[in-house]
Amino acid sequence: MFAQLAALESREDQRSALQGLKKLIQVAAIGQPLTVHYDSKQCHELHEFTYKGKVRVIWRIRNGNVRLPFYYGHRKLIFLAGVMSKRKDSLSKAEKLALERQVKHYIDAEAESELLLEPAIPQDAPSSRR
Repeated sequence: MFAQLAALESREDQRSALQGLKKLIQVAAIGQPLTVHYDSKQCHELHEFTYKGKVRVIWRIRNGNVRLPFYYGHRKLIFLAGVMSKRKDSLSKAEKLALERQVKHYIDAEAESELLLEPAIPQDAPSSRR
């Protein structure tokens, strides 16, 4: 992900990507569907494809000229599939295939229980709230 951020065409795109990621993290932490916090121009379906007998949907969030494509995984997990500059309205075939490849890797890892997810705050850690 950091390599993709660094490879963006301009500093403005890099700033837009970081701002978009920051908001995505804040909104995701709330636990509601992302579409509640973004309008339909900012967040909508980007691409769909069939894999392992199911239609898979890749969504995107747009911030400035940057797209943040993501996939909703099991238990509301958001898999960020990349970062890309938005210079045209539609994705190229190569961009679609690259996103599909990323999501397929995620789906396969999820199915094979190869994802290790840990809570942000360990369960046995003392709470800092008073």
